[in-house]
Amino acid sequence: MDQDLDLFLKRLDRRAFIKYGLAAGSSLSLAALIEACGGGSSNPEAQASTTPLTGEPIIIGSPQGLSGGNQNDAIAFTVGAQLAAQDINDAGGLLGGRPLKVVSQDDGFNADGATAAFKQLVQGGAVAISGGTGSAECLAMMTLANSMKIPFVACGGAADAITVPVQPYTWRLITMSSHVVKVLFNMAKARGYKKIGVYSVSDQSFGATLISYTKQHAADYGMTVVDAEGVATGTTNATVQVSKLRAAKPDAVFIWGQNNDHLAYFNAVFAAGWKIPTIGTAGPGLVVAEQVYPNGSEGAEFFTTVDWTRSSNNAILQKSIHRFGPNKFNYEDGSLWVGYDSVALIAAGIKAANSTSGPAVRDAMEALKDFPMHIGPSGFKVTFSASNHQALGDLQDVPIIMGGDGKFAPKPFPVTQDALTNAGADASA
Repeated sequence: MDQDLDLFLKRLDRRAFIKYGLAAGSSLSLAALIEACGGGSSNPEAQASTTPLTGEPIIIGSPQGLSGGNQNDAIAFTVGAQLAAQDINDAGGLLGGRPLKVVSQDDGFNADGATAAFKQLVQGGAVAISGGTGSAECLAMMTLANSMKIPFVACGGAADAITVPVQPYTWRLITMSSHVVKVLFNMAKARGYKKIGVYSVSDQSFGATLISYTKQHAADYGMTVVDAEGVATGTTNATVQVSKLRAAKPDAVFIWGQNNDHLAYFNAVFAAGWKIPTIGTAGPGLVVAEQVYPNGSEGAEFFTTVDWTRSSNNAILQKSIHRFGPNKFNYEDGSLWVGYDSVALIAAGIKAANSTSGPAVRDAMEALKDFPMHIGPSGFKVTFSASNHQALGDLQDVPIIMGGDGKFAPKPFPVTQDALTNAGADASA
């Protein structure tokens, strides 16, 4: 585990234990958790409502893999959810001034933990759930959301099956696996690459989908997959996999995984002195590429679901820095804004329904039109319906982060809609 992240998590657990008598991993309000860490107001310039909040809190549960293999995203999702709740409360709360409360719980970054956390949060009064750091968690919670009639917004799961076909009580903000494959191919096509290598986690739904879809659709783009290397989530040494990829002589490598998986790949590539174009998602990839290549990630390009140059996003970023300090794990990738938007979406449904009833909130969320998002390009809005619970669709809407010149800078990248026109229809992951 990264030493800074380890200290950050221990600090949260230790202070929560001291002040609230809670053991590490216990379910608690993140507001209490942040207060225990010495945090102050989310935004020093925010104008809080002059009307005091009254009545029983409206609870949104936030189960995330805080102790699993992707803690960076889990923390960022959780922090974003809390910031959204504070903004909503500063604006007067919901349903006549009731406070909105986000309750966080560690689900261990696995399906069984997610199932237990979901049930416990609902039993504790949660009327909706914003959570899931990975596909396995989200798929498990999707099933529970449907059976328990609890609105659920998936934060981190990319497996197509979370929203394809549409699930009655499940929404997703980020792009799904088949769309990611599409943008990877279009980036490679624009660069003139013909031979593709794949490095991906293979024990998670999203990674298995990447490998499967890349092999299935490479010919649609006039490309060939010369080697595909799967690794276990959390791998720390990718020397063998990188050696096999290099021997296959690809023009570029598609990469997808979590923080450690990316870091293992770039460490092996760097140690081998291999100058290979690498294309992947910007979340963990951006962080670890900068760690490995302090002077710029040579030949690496990443795309992200968030335009970091937007003024509205900068405002949320400043709130996070003010409240939590300049800790990279709170806001380094787009997960902060995904967590924020997930709670804002649920709150909009509760407000429109004028109720916390699961079916009523579900119907209201399906009727939302032009809902403003912090993810996606500047000014991005989404209209949901009974046939669409997916916010970001084809990745023509997603800005690109490109490496070079010693730093990463946001630059637009044209993504055309050729091939994979029916992406998602055959998804089984």
